[in-house]
Amino acid sequence: MRVTAYNEKGWSQTASLTSIAAATAKTIPAQMTAATIQRGSKTSETQIHVTWSAVVLAAKTGDSAILSYNLQYDQGTSLWVNVVGDPTPFTQTETIITTGITKGTNYKFKIKARNVYDWAASFTSPNVIIAASDKPA
Repeated sequence: MRVTAYNEKGWSQTASLTSIAAATAKTIPAQMTAATIQRGSKTSETQIHVTWSAVVLAAKTGDSAILSYNLQYDQGTSLWVNVVGDPTPFTQTETIITTGITKGTNYKFKIKARNVYDWAASFTSPNVIIAASDKPA
């Protein structure tokens, strides 16, 4: 592709291939996948340890630093509860939930990342299901 410009003095010379610069479009992060969330080793009857993979590739981060992760859970009521990341930024890749955990209950999780441009879409299907242990680990 060749580029020329026009103003009140007329047309410019056609830009040579060596004068064309490449640019990277910066945007919101890519949607995270269910495979990024895992049940952590510290999960027990009274707490759920959740870990996830950091978003690091420029193509996934929107070519901007990740400023926060937002982790949410649902106990089967379709009411998603914020765990971390919104409104207070959270950049770690694990957390332990201790409030309101019922042993033997399955919890659905979803996560999204935010950079300077906005939040990515949350993945909604398939949801990651982590159960609070029936017995101590």
